[in-house]
Amino acid sequence: MEVKLELPLRLAKATGRKLSVSVGEKATVRDVLLAALDEEAYRSVVKDGSVAPGMLVLLNERDVRVLDGLDTKVREGDVVTVLSVAHGG
Repeated sequence: MEVKLELPLRLAKATGRKLSVSVGEKATVRDVLLAALDEEAYRSVVKDGSVAPGMLVLLNERDVRVLDGLDTKVREGDVVTVLSVAHGG
């Protein structure tokens, strides 16, 4: 099944600018990230099995931390969005 991706430019470069990935029927948000990102980019989004500090991962505009975290199941046509919440002052 196809899951869409929305990534900041820094991570989009690491995916070859893929806008969607194919994953299995029982895939999770974690599976989507593993399929889409290279190892370095994945480590910038995921730390110790959870969403890294300073990062936000959304599934269909909902923070995965209020769902089942990175183990949240995805469906055909879902949209996974990764954002960096770090900013200057």
